[in-house]
Amino acid sequence: MSFRLNSRLSPTDIKYCQAPHIHRLPVELLQHVFVLSVNDEPDYPSIFLCGEKSISANFASPPLLFTQVCHLWRFIAHSTPGIWSFIRVAFPGCAEPLKPFLPSLLHFWLTCSGSRPLTLRILSKRIPYPVRFGCREVLCRDKFSEADSQLFEILLAESKRWETVAIMSHLHKNWSHNIDTPKLRSLEYPYVEDLNRFDAPNLSHLHIGPMCQFDGPLPTRNLNNIRHLYLQKSSSAIIHTSLAIFPRLESIVAQRIIPDDRAGTSVTHSCLESMTLPLPDPDYRDRFIQIFDGFHVPVLQKLTLAGTPTVLHVDCIAAALAVTSCNVQRVHFQVTTPSRDWEVDMHTIVDPLLSVVEEVEVICCPVPCK
Repeated sequence: MSFRLNSRLSPTDIKYCQAPHIHRLPVELLQHVFVLSVNDEPDYPSIFLCGEKSISANFASPPLLFTQVCHLWRFIAHSTPGIWSFIRVAFPGCAEPLKPFLPSLLHFWLTCSGSRPLTLRILSKRIPYPVRFGCREVLCRDKFSEADSQLFEILLAESKRWETVAIMSHLHKNWSHNIDTPKLRSLEYPYVEDLNRFDAPNLSHLHIGPMCQFDGPLPTRNLNNIRHLYLQKSSSAIIHTSLAIFPRLESIVAQRIIPDDRAGTSVTHSCLESMTLPLPDPDYRDRFIQIFDGFHVPVLQKLTLAGTPTVLHVDCIAAALAVTSCNVQRVHFQVTTPSRDWEVDMHTIVDPLLSVVEEVEVICCPVPCK
């Protein structure tokens, strides 16, 4: 199969099919439909389908699907770079190198995106390889296969166009050099120790995955512009350390609070405006209070807590705010349970909290589908 990229449509192309009504739509309108279809794809459009021992091209979903319908749609799809600037790439983990077709398809996709900034999601299956620990041999997966390396090199060549990137894999040690990403604004990456590899002076949104530990050398390269931090797994020590290494942080979101024997250090931060945390477990109230102990955050005004509060929750929150130096004026509760299902009068619950803040607001979030 050969790929052709055309920047404009000729009159012959436009008249290729005149019978179907959809071909009578203006080209600009059909392009808009293509863009809406691609934007509706969950988790970015996927270029590959990966099985346990196979990888193939995904021609069953947009935008590659558009190129299979007819000659006219293929020309219009090739002439719409916006539908190619979003891509999810699954690395197969195959030990053998890929045949030329799949790397060529990835090249083609990126070429169709023109000079647009890229929104990219990288997933990886790692092939196991033996590592000996004393008398034991265990299988590790912290290694790119040859097939993975082929695909990553193609994506790496476009790193100056990366804008929103999620990498669900540990970067292989072979890429110890910096990754030049001058347009990168949002990064999701599980491993905090590798952040120094990204030369990203404009990075403002950072999402750190569950492998975050902050127990090694702290990343300091080009992180001064981080404004918004999302932590899948956090603790008082991790939150305090985050505030110490991200001096311009304006908001921090922690999805889960975990036990941590390390004590949080006293920290002063002059930019933090909002925090979002899960509701404290009343059985581990000290763990939650430790987050705020030693906090000096004068512009922190908004605290959001995910979950339906009880009296014990509110008492714990009030105790935490009492040991911190901040200016929290509003507490939000992100409640997923419909209000008609609440068994406790909300006014009774929040009364203790109103003695330390000015306002309590309940935000009813959509109930997750079961």
